[in-house]
Amino acid sequence: MRTGVTALGLVLALSVLAGCTTTFGQGMAAAREGRYADASRAFERVLAEDPDRFDALVSLGIARYKLGAFDEASAALERARARAPRDATVRLYLGLSHLQKGEAGPADAHLAAFADLAADRRIAAQAQRALRLMRGDPLDSETRAFVAASLDDEAELLREVSEAQRALANADARARIYATPLCTLWSGHLRCF
Repeated sequence: MRTGVTALGLVLALSVLAGCTTTFGQGMAAAREGRYADASRAFERVLAEDPDRFDALVSLGIARYKLGAFDEASAALERARARAPRDATVRLYLGLSHLQKGEAGPADAHLAAFADLAADRRIAAQAQRALRLMRGDPLDSETRAFVAASLDDEAELLREVSEAQRALANADARARIYATPLCTLWSGHLRCF
């Protein structure tokens, strides 16, 4: 009886996890297609099941940022930062949210942290240029939006390149695994390569 109960519990747990993964995947697909309201709702459903899921918090924050809901983006991203204070993506979108709201101090702090944490030197250099601009005369809303968009666009480009590289690596691996061998008859022996 105990084994049956344990198996039932395992099946239920896996179905819940599969549902979260599926919902999360739907949210990611919606975000990739620019449907940020749909993505936001999907990430909220994931977080209703697992409030501490880091990737859903970050993705919700980015989706809310893309919708222009900067306060809501900051709230989700602050929850993510509490779990991973050295995550570059979290710091970037926190900085951009504060920048869009005209909050120079927090924007500067988060973008400076992002520049130190960023793995890609080009976006780190772009963040440093943005910081120099921000530390000069106060920026009007149009300039803040331009600076934020340039960093957001660069981050989006890097994500797309990373996804393309992963897809290529996976396709390469599958091609090697399922490659049709080339066989020839050589001196009465079959040789396959």
